[in-house]
Amino acid sequence: MGSLVLSSLRWATIARVFQIVLQFIGLIIFSRLLNSSDFGLITLASTVTGFASLFRDFGSGAAIIQQKIKDDDTLSTIFWINILLGLLLSGILMSLTPLISFFFNSPQLNSVLLMLLLNFPIWSLGAVQQAMLERACEFNKLAFIEIFSSTLGLISGVTVALNGGGIYGLVTQALLTSLANSICLWLFSTWRPSKRFKFNLLKKKFLDFGGYLTGFNIVLFSIRNADNLIISRYLGPSDLGFYSLAYRLMLWPLQNISAVMGRVMFPTFSELNDNDQKLSSMFIKSTGIIVFVSAPLMLGFYVLRDLFVEVTLGGEWMQVAAILAWLIPVGFIHSILTSTGNLYISTGRTKLFLLWGIVSGLVFIPAFIIGASWGIEGVAASFCISSFILFVPGLLIPMNFINLKIISLWKEIAPAIVISIFMALALSLILNLIKDLNISSKLMLMGLVFLGVIFYIILSYIFQRLKLKIFIQFLFPKNH
Repeated sequence: MGSLVLSSLRWATIARVFQIVLQFIGLIIFSRLLNSSDFGLITLASTVTGFASLFRDFGSGAAIIQQKIKDDDTLSTIFWINILLGLLLSGILMSLTPLISFFFNSPQLNSVLLMLLLNFPIWSLGAVQQAMLERACEFNKLAFIEIFSSTLGLISGVTVALNGGGIYGLVTQALLTSLANSICLWLFSTWRPSKRFKFNLLKKKFLDFGGYLTGFNIVLFSIRNADNLIISRYLGPSDLGFYSLAYRLMLWPLQNISAVMGRVMFPTFSELNDNDQKLSSMFIKSTGIIVFVSAPLMLGFYVLRDLFVEVTLGGEWMQVAAILAWLIPVGFIHSILTSTGNLYISTGRTKLFLLWGIVSGLVFIPAFIIGASWGIEGVAASFCISSFILFVPGLLIPMNFINLKIISLWKEIAPAIVISIFMALALSLILNLIKDLNISSKLMLMGLVFLGVIFYIILSYIFQRLKLKIFIQFLFPKNH
């Protein structure tokens, strides 16, 4: 990978890690200041705004990057359309808040949702500038913006909560984070919108690109929430609690890996979308780096899942470990597929992306319904089986865009997978040998994780030294 890509990944990772730390700190502080109903109320409001956010820019940010839009008139037109979309979404949902509050039987949701909906026009103010900074791979600037705005938002939210603001501390945090983010984007970007609005500049290709991408995001949102809705409907809230916790444990590390890699690789892929050979090479390398991290993480987690749940959650949550036995393979499969979405988008094939999303939904959703007959483990098993069914076509279709053979990808990722399997077998053997000894579970977990890391590093040094070197350069850059 080039130095610019590694630098971009490094800055995006720094921003992500800092945001995770702030989220953790915020969770600890707010959990002491608020009650469970406050968090439930924010979750309801976030569900509404989360769905509405699928429509907030109609894929215009991705289009600016993928179609390399640079002329001022088109960028200004996109800017004003984003403002209109933000105001329109905000206005429509504000008019519906009484009905939404009635539906959820939560009168207080009305005022919380009204305030959170202000985020849409605020976000729209900086959407074009953010896309332009991402296209230029200026992730150092974006990292500063995100760290500053997240910190300011948390401090402001906690201050409001400490002074008796209750749930409005969380609302304040969300609003001020968005506001600070948009203001900083204007300060760090030299581009300014003109007063020109020329809708005819938004060609059919652009509108189709954004429309199909928005459609895919809606389908993806539906798939990701279908299992929760089905469990809630047929099995009840208790089973949903076990399943959702297992799902978050499986998905949390992968979401963060995917978020960083996807954000950086999309502008990189888009820059190379007229050169299949270079795009193939970058796709293979990026997938190789993802698997280098995800393979030991997921396989090690699989072996230690019972011990992990016992130590971190407690014995009453052991059913989570049984669900993880099915969901961890899902996570590993999806980690390999992480960069395929960027191939669809960067090559402009968003219509095919939408069709693939619909096909996936037609496989996953009926499988969830069938699996529910066997309880939450049945739903998890159906998720796993469906993921394996879709895995090969999910790889082959986008790889065909760039004339890439699956054997080329396998040669890149095979060493990490094979080494991780040996690491997992070694951990399993050691665990079986020591599980009956008088050793605390916490100490046992820490020791096995340490041994797993050392084992993987040693084997990587022997069998995939170049990949290990790239990863070390990413973590510890040399100053020139």
